[in-house]
Amino acid sequence: MVEFLMIAAALVALVLVMLLLPMRRKQLDNDVDQRAVNVAIARDKLAELKRERDSGAIGAEEFEQARLELEMNLQEDVDLEESAGSNSGGGRFVMPLVAVGVPLLAGLLYMKLGNLDATDYTPGMAGAAMAADHAGTATAQGNMPPIEEALAMLEKKLQENPDNAEGWFMLARTQMALKNYPEATKALRRLRKLTNDDPAVLVRMADSIAMEQGGALQGEPVELLKLALQKDPDNVQGLWLMGMNEYQAQNGRQALDYWTRLEPLLASEPESQQEIRGLMARAAAMAGEPAPTFAKQKTAPQAAPAVVTKDTPSADASAASIRVSVDLAPELRAKVSPEDTVFIYARAVSGPPMPLAVSRKQVKDLPLTVTLDDTMAMMPAMKISAFPQVRVQARVSKSGNAITQPGDLLAHEQVVEAKPEQKAELLIDHVK
Repeated sequence: MVEFLMIAAALVALVLVMLLLPMRRKQLDNDVDQRAVNVAIARDKLAELKRERDSGAIGAEEFEQARLELEMNLQEDVDLEESAGSNSGGGRFVMPLVAVGVPLLAGLLYMKLGNLDATDYTPGMAGAAMAADHAGTATAQGNMPPIEEALAMLEKKLQENPDNAEGWFMLARTQMALKNYPEATKALRRLRKLTNDDPAVLVRMADSIAMEQGGALQGEPVELLKLALQKDPDNVQGLWLMGMNEYQAQNGRQALDYWTRLEPLLASEPESQQEIRGLMARAAAMAGEPAPTFAKQKTAPQAAPAVVTKDTPSADASAASIRVSVDLAPELRAKVSPEDTVFIYARAVSGPPMPLAVSRKQVKDLPLTVTLDDTMAMMPAMKISAFPQVRVQARVSKSGNAITQPGDLLAHEQVVEAKPEQKAELLIDHVK
């Protein structure tokens, strides 16, 4: 028994050293910046994620979600640290309480629950219990909370601190990544008020609303983009989207104007610059103008690609293309006029709602045949060939609005595989 008490006393002393020494060090070394440590760890993790993305181990969407989770958890660590720092004023009283309280509490608990006669124990059982407890602790500490939990925590924080602009920005970006566009727009509307119409916020808000509208920029998105470009004429995303809006509306000259302003701003991003030069060539062809020339001719397209309304298939035989024949049911001809707009477009069966390819015609052109292909992609990742199946649809719009409205005339959509030289036949035969 004496040996047991000596061992117990030694263990209590060891525990006191382990508890009190870090407290003392913390008091003597207040200049240690834990936030910097947390940021450094987060940077290392982010670098590792980037390496995995670049090597192809994870996709872009997985990378974005992991990065968002990492940012949210870093924010959690910072908030916990600030909370702890704000309550550290009573630290001088903690050490005496620990020094006296731990031995006293250990003794009282053992008198109540222990058995001095049971100094013999079974190592296997004790070891198993310790292993189980360690495993549970490791599981609890080793797993990051899922994105849903992190999102709930962020929303709770914003309820407590509704003027936290960084929090609203993170919430909007997360909802965009999850394709919850209405919720993203709500967060951006709040952020817009807090940032006094910051151009970057206006552009992101326009993008979110456009995604709610199935990829169409008409209406509020265009007004937001115009305001953003008034405040920041060199906003890259704003110029890109405004040019795309004009291009969708078949206004090649106006699209070319926006993209001409954008092209030199992409000098540090060769891939993006090459893509915008290709779009400029297409806009010039749409406007009936010669293709623009550039200082670095090797990065420019060799020839202007086909205009979006051209009936010839893509020059790349390996790219997906769908030859769509469209006609209007005879019984509906009395409901339309020759100048009414006809939209023929393709969307991914499983994917974002933004159209992958669009052709715009008029009722007087019916019946007609157009080819939807990868040359009509508005973004590199949004090509027909990037998806296994697409929905092909045709619609007559009296207003010319890219968003479906009550009273529009529709065909029954057709699902086809995204591969070269596909065909689809659509009959516009019912009213929305």
